[in-house]
Amino acid sequence: MISWQRFVLVDDDDLDLGDGDERFEEVALQAATLFVRSGHGARERIEIKELSSEEAARRALARRIEGLKKKGYDEDGLVVRPAPKKPELTRAQLTQLRWQEAREAFEAGLPRFVREWQSLGFDPKLGFEEQAGRSPVRLHPNEIAEQCLALVEGIFGVGFTRRTVEYDPEHGWKQSVPARLVASFYRSPVDVLVIARCKLRGECGSTDDADAPGLDDEIRKALRSITG
Repeated sequence: MISWQRFVLVDDDDLDLGDGDERFEEVALQAATLFVRSGHGARERIEIKELSSEEAARRALARRIEGLKKKGYDEDGLVVRPAPKKPELTRAQLTQLRWQEAREAFEAGLPRFVREWQSLGFDPKLGFEEQAGRSPVRLHPNEIAEQCLALVEGIFGVGFTRRTVEYDPEHGWKQSVPARLVASFYRSPVDVLVIARCKLRGECGSTDDADAPGLDDEIRKALRSITG
């Protein structure tokens, strides 16, 4: 048995509810699993979302509750119900869930990154070399790159290893990225964000080499939509 937080929406112009019916949604956590029970009247559906960690599940629950409140749902106390039986997931389904979680976490953190990067006087669309030439305060591109790495680590909770096989792709030996080459290796906020997005979905854990064709264009588009 687990406790579900219940939310109800009585007045909904988009749904023709009968007398005494209401749209409801109940949410609950069990370790790293988020359960959602929703519907109206006698109709209901169950969602079971397996997250990568208990912390990720708590963040997903908070986002779900925030979304319900924005839609006009009111809290309606706690309900104690059995936890639904979790189906066995295939490896492909688990990967899809991990990628969905990574996308949601990334989209939630990106506006904050833009705000804080701009507050430092930087343009998120400029590379580190280009930014150094435009900044009112004289900073070396490596200094700008270091600030970007630290900011992305703090916002998205990822860790950059500062290691790569790029300098020796033939043998695949991991080497440290020299401090003098930080700006030339990481290049721009977009490239740093690509690596962060890959790490959020469980990739490139031992190096900072991201293999994600097209992701840079997706992130540039998202940055343009935020910055105008």
